[in-house]
Amino acid sequence: MNDVVFRTKQDAQEPAKNENIVGKEVQTERVHEPVPYTQFQNENGKPFLANYYDLGDNWEVFNEEISTIEDYLKRKVEVGEVADDIETIKKEIKKMEKLNNLKDEPRTTIKIGTVASYIKFLNDVDGVRFNFRKYNATA
Repeated sequence: MNDVVFRTKQDAQEPAKNENIVGKEVQTERVHEPVPYTQFQNENGKPFLANYYDLGDNWEVFNEEISTIEDYLKRKVEVGEVADDIETIKKEIKKMEKLNNLKDEPRTTIKIGTVASYIKFLNDVDGVRFNFRKYNATA
């Protein structure tokens, strides 16, 4: 019977006194909510991909590629395939990079160009599917 433990009685603690609650100023912290992906450019003055690929002030050099990728991602958000969230968009970009074997590619220009070309290809495939349904081809 060496395994027995006895509890001792503890005195109840007195509740804390609330003397100066009215006189204290309550400081509220501003909670920084993340900006939705579709509003990122309006809030920050440059597209999300300029920050994602760390292009700095020279992001206009890749304006065509960035706009292609941005339009594709915004369309996916509007359709409801992807959530309007920065983290979800990052995952989507990483998925496209992995699909195109760009995971270990250190050159940003190659990554942006390849992802933009991949999206152009996807848009062409969607156009073919649309025309196939539209004209009801039986090939």
